[in-house]
Amino acid sequence: MQKLRYLFIHCSDTPPGVWFDGGDITDWHTSAKPDGRGWSQVGYNKVFRLDGTVETLVKTDHDEWVQANEITNGAFGYNNISNHWCLIGGMGSEQNNNFHQAGFTDSQWMTLNQEIKEFIAIHPEIKILGHNQGSKKNCPGFWVPDYLTMIEVKEKNIINAKLI
Repeated sequence: MQKLRYLFIHCSDTPPGVWFDGGDITDWHTSAKPDGRGWSQVGYNKVFRLDGTVETLVKTDHDEWVQANEITNGAFGYNNISNHWCLIGGMGSEQNNNFHQAGFTDSQWMTLNQEIKEFIAIHPEIKILGHNQGSKKNCPGFWVPDYLTMIEVKEKNIINAKLI
């Protein structure tokens, strides 16, 4: 059991406006089929559907620790100290700061804004970043620190650099 330190924001790399949900993500991550990754656990704690609905894939007890049953496979090397949230969409988006061109809906943005602020209220020392800051991937297709600044997240909660 490790102390919760990070919240990673991800995207599903699916076409903008096409409906997918947590069941699809779980299948892609845990299936042994040729198109699955065969992981023992899905990569995300939460998925943000196109309509803004939040779907919990791996429950957490909201304390300051990441227990074994709360670990997801979201970012290699950080999973036992992080939570991972995924926005459905993002395929083909280039990293930029025009967040609405990243392929996500207004409903997703509104829900993400609210969920981030609630998460910080519970975990005031949490550091938030994009998957692209902890890996060589483009996910989530935008620079999370700029987005967090735009929604007025305190600087102490933002990692404004790459970890790798």
